[in-house]
Amino acid sequence: MADKKWVDALGTLKDAAGKQPTAEQKGLLDQLIAEVQKAMAGDAGTKLKSEATKALGGLPGK
Repeated sequence: MADKKWVDALGTLKDAAGKQPTAEQKGLLDQLIAEVQKAMAGDAGTKLKSEATKALGGLPGK
């Protein structure tokens, strides 16, 4: 996921999960979906931190 296309990956995994995978495949898909969601949350947190830092940098006294 070098390009960080998390939304595309999540959609593809959820689509695959809806196609009656075996129990083993379902477990793997669930794990991958959880990992993508975690990565998405991490990216969102990093972006939020960056934006907050930029905003605070414009305050008087900084």
